[in-house]
Amino acid sequence: MSPWTWNEVERALRIGSQKEISIPKALLPHPSRAGAVRSFGMPRGQRDDWRFPPTREGSGLHVQDFGSEWRVHLDKVHPAIDLGRHLAVDVLRFGSGNGT
Repeated sequence: MSPWTWNEVERALRIGSQKEISIPKALLPHPSRAGAVRSFGMPRGQRDDWRFPPTREGSGLHVQDFGSEWRVHLDKVHPAIDLGRHLAVDVLRFGSGNGT
């Protein structure tokens, strides 16, 4: 059993001041085993992108695979809800140095 859950990661991002967190892969199950689906994001050297279903508010947890670690951020607008708003809000918020 993993010491963390993806729900705990999402909660930490919601209440914390960090926009993105990096977590060693050994601490979490693969996102696909917890309900995430393969997705895409702005290229930043990641191997894969995974997204959890949107929340009731329309946000969503975005997970990027960087080999030995997951880099995770919370998109304010999940692309499945409104791709145009997602690009405008989250790409501008994170800039070119962070994924969408």
